[in-house]
Amino acid sequence: MPSIDTTINPISIVAFVLTCLGCVQPLISIFLANWWSKDQWNRSRVYYGIWSTVSCKTDSGDCESVPGTVLAGGEEILFVSKVFATFTVLLAFVAVVLHIAYFFLRHAAVRTAAVFMNGAGGLFGLLAVFVFVGFYHKVDDDSASVGVAFYLFLIGSIVCFVAGAFTAWAAVRKVKSRISDFGEC
Repeated sequence: MPSIDTTINPISIVAFVLTCLGCVQPLISIFLANWWSKDQWNRSRVYYGIWSTVSCKTDSGDCESVPGTVLAGGEEILFVSKVFATFTVLLAFVAVVLHIAYFFLRHAAVRTAAVFMNGAGGLFGLLAVFVFVGFYHKVDDDSASVGVAFYLFLIGSIVCFVAGAFTAWAAVRKVKSRISDFGEC
């Protein structure tokens, strides 16, 4: 009966850490209401996030938050970006769960699923970014500016891809070590 290899590969640890970062960064960014902002005609600044919009009066500082599910006229295309960003977070979370499950189960199918979840999360993240950038360039306002949450999401999406690559690399190294161990018998 084959023994279960309990040695931890450093590449597996890097893949797990990157997967966690690839989940946390987009998760934080979809809750921040600072993907982009612009000045309004009524002396207020509106901060747009994925699932929230905050309007703050510049003179009094009073802010009003509106759920991001309410679509404003002319900004309907941003909803597609919201859906893609939400899929990114969900897929990245599933990848983290699969990585944790792999530490206990040590089954190749679990690790393979983690690779695909990371890759799909990164792909949906980049699709969300491309749709957002396409929409953002249609804003005809000189006061509009991209916020920190957008960049955090972009970096998190790229980290998802990198985490998938490291997870695949760790899986290949594991298979190669098993093949070399089998050859020694």
